[in-house]
Amino acid sequence: MPDIFTGLRLEAGMAWRVVIAAEMVAIPTGIGALLIRPESLLRVDIIIACLIVLSVMCLTFERVFQHIETRLTEEWR
Repeated sequence: MPDIFTGLRLEAGMAWRVVIAAEMVAIPTGIGALLIRPESLLRVDIIIACLIVLSVMCLTFERVFQHIETRLTEEWR
């Protein structure tokens, strides 16, 4: 059971990266598109803000999975 949750935590980060990459390529809205547009205008402030938002989202999802893992695997420790 702990190995399953470790895999879920790792793949949650990868899923966010894939979503952002898809937004960069195919969708004109979203954080991925918001990262691409300011790149051509050299708006570093917008790029850094988007990266901070992405970092917080990934950290939040990792903590949520960690909390669920701790709750469900207390018996095996």
